[in-house]
Amino acid sequence: VSKKYGFRVEILRKIQKCVAKNASIIVVPSEYLKKIVSRWGIDSGKIRVIYNSFESRDLILSKDEARKKLDLNGFILVSAGRMVTWKGFDVLNEIMPEILKKIPEAKLIIIGDGPGKKNLEFSIKNLGLGRAVILTGQFSHEEMINYLKAGDLFVLNTGYEGLSHNILEAMAVGIPVITTNVGGNPELINHSESGFLIEYNNKGKLTKAIANLYRNESLRNKFIEKSKEKIKDFTKEKMITDIIKFLNEI
Repeated sequence: VSKKYGFRVEILRKIQKCVAKNASIIVVPSEYLKKIVSRWGIDSGKIRVIYNSFESRDLILSKDEARKKLDLNGFILVSAGRMVTWKGFDVLNEIMPEILKKIPEAKLIIIGDGPGKKNLEFSIKNLGLGRAVILTGQFSHEEMINYLKAGDLFVLNTGYEGLSHNILEAMAVGIPVITTNVGGNPELINHSESGFLIEYNNKGKLTKAIANLYRNESLRNKFIEKSKEKIKDFTKEKMITDIIKFLNEI
C-alpha cells in the first residue's frame, strides 16, 4: 500500500482512489480484493464481493484418452501460468530431484510462456531434468484442459493471485490442487479439505504435500469431490442471482 512507483503510476493510483472514495458502492470479485480496496481508505461496508462466473467445458476425453493423446505416463504434476518470478516455477523445478527420489515416475509439465523461460530451461538442463520436466509453451484453452485431464496433481506455487481461473479449471476437471495460501487462493481451496495450501516457495512443504497425495489415493479423491462442490459457487446462474439481489438492494 505504501510502496511508491513512477510518476504515471502514482497519478493513476490517485485517480483510482479518488473514484473509489466517491463511489456509492464498489463490486469486487474476491474477498482478497475487497481487503486491497479497503486499504485505500475505503469504507469496507460499501464494498460488495460478487464472484465472477466460471464456465467449465464438457470434457470428451477420459484421463486415459488424454494421456494417450499427449503421450504421457507416470505420475503427472501440472502447473500453468506466465513465466514470471512470482509464479515460482523455478522452485518447482528445484524440488524435482527430491520428488524423483520419492516418486521415480514423476513428471512436471509446465504450461505457459514468458520472460523467465530461458532461465528455467537453463535450470532444467543444469539439474539434468530433461526427461522429468517439460515446458510446453503457450497452449490453447482446449489443449490446456487436456493436460489437466491427463494430470494427477495441479501445483501452483504462486506469490500472488486475485482469483485464479487456472485453479478453478483444475477443480472443474477433477485434479487435486496444491497451491499457496496467498491472495484469493484460500477462497477456492479449504486446506486439507479440498486441497493443500502452503507457504509460497516453501520447498519442504511443497515436496511433502506432493508425496502425501501420491501415496494417498483416497485423499486425492476427497479433494476432487470437495472441489466439485465448491465450483457451484462460481456458476453463471449464481453470479446473475447475486447481481440482481445487489441491484435490488441499491
